[in-house]
Amino acid sequence: MAKQIVNEMATNLTLDSNSASQALKELTREVKNSSAEAKILESQYKSSGDAVSASKAKYEGLQSTLEAQKTKIEALKSGLDNVNTSTKKGQDLQQYLNGELAKAERQYASYQGQLEKATQSYKYQESGLSSLNDELKHSNSLTDARVQKLEAEGRTEEANKVKLEGLKTAQENYTKQLEIQKAELNKLAETGDKNTGSYKRQELRVEQMGAKLASTTSDIKHFNNTDIKPETRGLTSVKDKLNSLNDSLEGTRSHFKSIFMGNLIANGVTNALSSIKSHITGVIQAGIDYDKEMQNVQVGLDNFTGGNKELAGKLLENIKGVKEESGYATDTVTLLTKKPMV
Repeated sequence: MAKQIVNEMATNLTLDSNSASQALKELTREVKNSSAEAKILESQYKSSGDAVSASKAKYEGLQSTLEAQKTKIEALKSGLDNVNTSTKKGQDLQQYLNGELAKAERQYASYQGQLEKATQSYKYQESGLSSLNDELKHSNSLTDARVQKLEAEGRTEEANKVKLEGLKTAQENYTKQLEIQKAELNKLAETGDKNTGSYKRQELRVEQMGAKLASTTSDIKHFNNTDIKPETRGLTSVKDKLNSLNDSLEGTRSHFKSIFMGNLIANGVTNALSSIKSHITGVIQAGIDYDKEMQNVQVGLDNFTGGNKELAGKLLENIKGVKEESGYATDTVTLLTKKPMV
């Protein structure tokens, strides 16, 4: 069909300037119609919020437009081949057609550039990168707003926790994006030359995304190495906590007191006293015999420390040490432990 159109138009182009002008208008109209249809479809998809289909409509529309422009160029070239240049009329027609061909080829190059961008945009939307970036922007904005609010209220520790969660969300997002970018790079490597511009641009995108992921992972490690303490109420410092505990043990024999206090300090759990004081009584009282007690204690400690195995282990060792070295019965240890924490 396209070849037939080219032949018909080429014939008209060789008749005279007026016939050639009319033929060119018809060819140009085909190009414009193709472009207009694609723009309408793209606009409809955008209005419905379907970004992927909108980018696809633009991509496919430009392909059709480029094909129509190619038909116009072929018709002009065919017409020029058949112009009778032995006459003045033929020479004028040749000059006219050469000018139109030059304009048509420039327009074709412009459409090619637009199609290349539309292709990249379509791939970007279809791959899921666009939605991932939208999710990341929303998450970052939400995190910033929450952090700003908490810091304004003087709740610095909670603000840091929100920052950390935001970093973890970004890390997960960047990991997904990097996988998509690597997959695209592998496709280009399999289908083309690694020295092409497309491959090199994609290679750069992979490296840039890898850098973002590495930077975010580093920030998470920094936060994890920072002592983000739970919010404490009533007792404002470790010293206050130890003093309170020390006072409550004044009525016991000095040997038990030294064991109890020494174990707390040695096991490095003094910073957690405020967060566990509402739970420790129930945990120590659980069980009938020693083994069951320790198992229940471990389970309970895992729960109220939020899965912090290191802290739970230290607390368990402290409880065992106090009980075994003091020689006191479980009930006695329970009462003495409860007293400063209730």
